Amino acid sequence: MNSLSFDALEELRLRQEYLNECIKIQQPENVVSKRKSVAYLGRGASFYALSILMKIINPNSEINDILSQLLPNIRLAIATSMQSREQQVLQYALFRYSLLSGDKEQTYESATIITKLGITDARYVSSSEFFVILANLYLNNKDEVEKLLPKLKKLEEKKNEKYLKAGLTEAISGINTKNINQFSSGLKK
Repeated sequence: MNSLSFDALEELRLRQEYLNECIKIQQPENVVSKRKSVAYLGRGASFYALSILMKIINPNSEINDILSQLLPNIRLAIATSMQSREQQVLQYALFRYSLLSGDKEQTYESATIITKLGITDARYVSSSEFFVILANLYLNNKDEVEKLLPKLKKLEEKKNEKYLKAGLTEAISGINTKNINQFSSGLKK
């Protein structure tokens, strides 16, 4: 039984219907070459958003078919990208979506690529430092994470980095050192 109100469920069902329609009309293969990568990324993101909506509306929903279409679209976004910087950004997206969808093989592959790319000026939602640290954290490269934390701390202190909240560096350090108190303290800031 879903604890959401009838109105909230109706709103979510309308959004689900809208996303289904968007996915039907999105045809990245028919887009001009220069925009294909963005079209595939958008289509992949739509599949992910749809899977979340389906789980909210009905926690028993089977979403494997939808998630199975997510990562291939992100991979096609990378494959059709014409700029190396955009490919880096799309690799961050692939890492993020593979992590969120539970695809361990793809997450490992993307994490390995991101650690080899290192810190660049490419951005996807957040700075490359954030993704390089997450990738190293995923790969259990504790020393690399510790080396990169001061750079993340500097970014965290900047007011224009809205995705890096106060306490993030402390929370990541707590995860890295398996210190639950430090992790909790970082989250509370």
